[in-house]
Amino acid sequence: MNRLILHVGMPKAGSSSLQESLYYGLEDPRFHYLGFGLINGSRALQTLFSERSRDTVQELIGGNPRQLARTRDRWQSRLKAGLNRCRQRGATPILSGEWCWRMTPRELTAMRKSLESEGFEPEVLVYVRPLPSWYPSGFQESILWGEREFSPFRLWVPDETDIDESDLEAGLHRLDSVFGRTRVTVVPFEQHRLKNGCVVEDFCHRMGIDVAAGSVRRVRESLSLDATRLLYTYYSRGPGFGTGRGIIEKNVLLHRQLAALKGPGLQYHPVLLQERAEHIARQHAAVEARLGIPFGRGETAYDESLLLREEADLLRHRPESLQWLAQRTGLPVPEQTEGEACTRQVVTMLDHLRRHPPLELRLARLSEFAHREWRRIWRGV
Repeated sequence: MNRLILHVGMPKAGSSSLQESLYYGLEDPRFHYLGFGLINGSRALQTLFSERSRDTVQELIGGNPRQLARTRDRWQSRLKAGLNRCRQRGATPILSGEWCWRMTPRELTAMRKSLESEGFEPEVLVYVRPLPSWYPSGFQESILWGEREFSPFRLWVPDETDIDESDLEAGLHRLDSVFGRTRVTVVPFEQHRLKNGCVVEDFCHRMGIDVAAGSVRRVRESLSLDATRLLYTYYSRGPGFGTGRGIIEKNVLLHRQLAALKGPGLQYHPVLLQERAEHIARQHAAVEARLGIPFGRGETAYDESLLLREEADLLRHRPESLQWLAQRTGLPVPEQTEGEACTRQVVTMLDHLRRHPPLELRLARLSEFAHREWRRIWRGV
């Protein structure tokens, strides 16, 4: 069997930085990144191996079963072609998709068997993140995808399974049972545990990949606390994320605009985390038992006044962020920082931003697409 590297997340543990660095910057001829032309392999792997035959992106834009079948055929063709190219060149393929962390044992087994039928045996690597920082990061991700309820501990990509992504012990057990414990490498996603504090450098070092310092991309997808408050207000009290063709692009451009509002990030207050204290302690203990080192003990918190306790904290805005929003939209600054009148004005202003993204952002987005497609064609995908 030939070697294949399978990076499975977990979600919110540096996957985007790793995937972009491999897609655009991998020049080591001994390795080949299979990004399906998408950078992140999660969507393709979900479509190919989900028991529920899902493509969450097509669901949002209103796709139908026929389109799903065509999409699945395209991903399957690209996977086979990429693996064949690796065989011909003697290169080690790399797959990366944090959705794999959510796979059921049957889905993982289907993926393993499919890869083995092509002559490749997966070597799995997973980064696990301490839960006190993972929960708010995951909740913010759910907000970015249109979450309209205050659900700080609920699955942030809900589906029909009962898999809890924060159950680190169960997640590692699923991987062990399908691939074998000796073929699963577990790494704490803690800065002091990573090579040079960088997940990309750490991954490449562990897998034996030569990487130039200039090829490392650090992707920061999270928004500031102030920007998160504005977006949550808009989605939960306004029109929501929406559906239909073009809706994802409209929301991505809205998020890009809000990324300009700088400040501290979203973190939970200890009072809120207390709801999951026993679960957190149990999961951290399981990782410590697995690795034989302390895990999740060095996390620090922001100023307590900036920590999230309850939904009201997301619907209360700082005057500075409202002034920033008014400058961006040319609309009046709300007189209050919370309450129904303030909420209505915030929804109106965010709707204005979504409907009228700046030309420079749209052009930058088109440039990204062109660069991605050029890279895909250049790599023969």
